[in-house]
Amino acid sequence: MIEDLPGIVFRLAVVVLSLAVHEAAHGLSARWLGDDTASRQGRVTLNPLAHLDLQGSVIFPGLVLLSQWLAGGQGSVIFGWAKPVPVDARHFRNPFLGMAAVAAAGPASNLLVALAAAQLLEGFALFGFGWREAPALLLVPVILVNLSLMLFNLIPLPPLDGSKMLWGPLYPLMPERFRRWYAGLQPAQRNFGPLLVVITLGLLWYLAGGRPLAWFNATLGAGVLALFRGVLLLTDFTWSWL
Repeated sequence: MIEDLPGIVFRLAVVVLSLAVHEAAHGLSARWLGDDTASRQGRVTLNPLAHLDLQGSVIFPGLVLLSQWLAGGQGSVIFGWAKPVPVDARHFRNPFLGMAAVAAAGPASNLLVALAAAQLLEGFALFGFGWREAPALLLVPVILVNLSLMLFNLIPLPPLDGSKMLWGPLYPLMPERFRRWYAGLQPAQRNFGPLLVVITLGLLWYLAGGRPLAWFNATLGAGVLALFRGVLLLTDFTWSWL
């Protein structure tokens, strides 16, 4: 069934709120590790306005949802990004490992939100609520959106979290020339990096013969749905012990 406009608006709101959780987790983990830069700039908050990036938090996810809706899909795979949280690695005991840990906190927070929503979904199911009733219609998008954001941010391409998690521990081993070159890319990565990742993946998929409007479903969609099934199986297992 084609998703209606209120459904698109609701999923977009879930994207914005989930991105706020993601960015707040970065800032909170940095504070735990000794850097309060994000706290001083008001970024350790769940207020979406503090993290909103018009291009990555609203326009791009909205276009993804709209394209899936026009294609008759359900909007199960949604990508986006927010304003990067400022982190000063000089305050960490080990700057490289600290940056990797801060990067990992964002996807981990999305996974925790998805797991919590799945637990609520299972609880409602035990009270007789079906998949087409209000609790499932509200909670399933929360699970899918957060799993989508988690997987998207784990792509090991800068400036996504996956690149920091991968390169953080390896960075000290890189030649000095490479480190200076990489540091010089940071401003451009913050402003245009996620969009360039999207364009690159879309172009690769198009050259491989995929349909331009469906590349995001084909690249990470299978992973999101597989994770969704895994989360539900884990939830069933945990509730079986209650």
